[in-house]
Amino acid sequence: MKKAKELNLINRPTVRTFLYVADTDSPKTALHYHSEMEFIAVYEGSVSCTVRGEKYVANEGEVLFVNSGVPHSVDRQNGSRVLHVQLSELDYTDAEKLSDLYYATLYKSQVIAPVKIFNSEKLFSAIDEIYRETEEKLPASSAFIRSGILRILAHLYRDGTLYNAEEIFNTRELQKLIPAIRYINENYVENIALETVSELIGFDQSYFCRVFKSTVGTTFTEYLNFVKILKAEEKLLDTRDAIFDISRSVGFASVSYFNRIFKRFRNCSPRFYRSVVSLRA
Repeated sequence: MKKAKELNLINRPTVRTFLYVADTDSPKTALHYHSEMEFIAVYEGSVSCTVRGEKYVANEGEVLFVNSGVPHSVDRQNGSRVLHVQLSELDYTDAEKLSDLYYATLYKSQVIAPVKIFNSEKLFSAIDEIYRETEEKLPASSAFIRSGILRILAHLYRDGTLYNAEEIFNTRELQKLIPAIRYINENYVENIALETVSELIGFDQSYFCRVFKSTVGTTFTEYLNFVKILKAEEKLLDTRDAIFDISRSVGFASVSYFNRIFKRFRNCSPRFYRSVVSLRA
């Protein structure tokens, strides 16, 4: 039986595409994770994606979106023809503006919209254009690929699936919060008190909590824990440090509390997460 066909059509830091024709021998991709966003366009048949125990199914003509850093497994219906496109938002945004707001936008994207199914001809067309340009290799193909990627990101920004840091950067409320957000991002290891960050920008604690939640989309404590978990994920991937040592290095006083918070965000233990990150696509 012919195995699923995988074509590595382009392999750069910014975009990768894979075309699969699934058969009964290899229709599934086990639980894995990657730092890029993934778009799965279904040309024929259907594809399902399981995230945090919930199954999402995309059919012919639809696009299944999986956000960056989200552990997921993929199952393709026998005979399905699907295109996978992986790309990094960071390569197409203003890095200077995004630096302070990166974790805030990531929280909104990963926690609020880790996976989504689109029935949009425009989005499907933009993804298909990337595939055709990598396949045909015509003059100026890189410009057309970049154009397709920007159209994809624009669609997700307009839809609200992703949060455009360049647009929300200029809001009055967020500008007031940026010194506090920056302080959290840089000092997450410390036992940061609410009083400290609210005084930093001249807010009383009650007003700070209200503005922070309405702007960032979560509480101060939840955001701080999210930053710690993201830093812990990097260490789980890049080092062989013990779970206990990683928990302490990102600011958790108790490894049991670290495990509990990690599972709340990733629906698995740090140990299990480490066992699957090596399978990153």
